Amino acid sequence: MMRSLLAPLVIGLLLSLAVVFGVQWSAVRASVDSVMKDYIAGELGQESDELFSALEIQPDGEAKLQQHHFEPAFLVPSSGRYFQFMVERAIALRSPSLTDESLAMMPLKPGERQVTYVTGPKGQMLLLSATGYEALGRPITVAVAELPTQK
Repeated sequence: MMRSLLAPLVIGLLLSLAVVFGVQWSAVRASVDSVMKDYIAGELGQESDELFSALEIQPDGEAKLQQHHFEPAFLVPSSGRYFQFMVERAIALRSPSLTDESLAMMPLKPGERQVTYVTGPKGQMLLLSATGYEALGRPITVAVAELPTQK
């Protein structure tokens, strides 16, 4: 009699433990993914600030970037690291790594920051951080994107 009750109890206990560990693993994984996304987004935001500080608006309105701010990854086509500048509502500058493509982004007001996922060259899923600035009375949005697994 005791043996017949013990087997179902042990099986029930093992199944319960498997469910509890599965739920815990899912919660830990979601938490780690969120922390990593926040960390990478913070790094991308800092990079946006650095790129904006290197921006030069010419008297004719053309936007140029000081060359020493190009990281090697921004120069290699489809490298997984990209930047893009939008002056008012038009794309003004793109990293050479984007080749002929553009990142999907919206203009932001000065001081706004937006973090989202976008599709990049060759269908890459990128984490994009866009920040709004103002220079010479013109709204400028700087976006920096990378493959989330690069850091």
